[in-house]
Amino acid sequence: MLINVQDPSSTTSTSDAVKVNLPSAFQKASQVVLRSTDPAGLSSLNASAISLGGSQVLPNGASTGTPRSVPVDVQHKSATVNVAPGTASIVTFGHH
Repeated sequence: MLINVQDPSSTTSTSDAVKVNLPSAFQKASQVVLRSTDPAGLSSLNASAISLGGSQVLPNGASTGTPRSVPVDVQHKSATVNVAPGTASIVTFGHH
């Protein structure tokens, strides 16, 4: 889980490029983004404002659909993940 705590409404906020050093070589990775449309951001108690991979999060914690992931480029034992302001990213690494 990578989190960019910058305020997404601020004009000075930027995406963070986070380099992840891995304990062994991996061949692939995917990223699912958690974001909020609420001014309180990810600390919002309004579940309808939270989405996981583009799917809305329901009050019971389930999502309205299968969260979409995007591929992350892996270079042997490292990967760089871009995390937008006010979002969190779940990154999964695999060998095949």
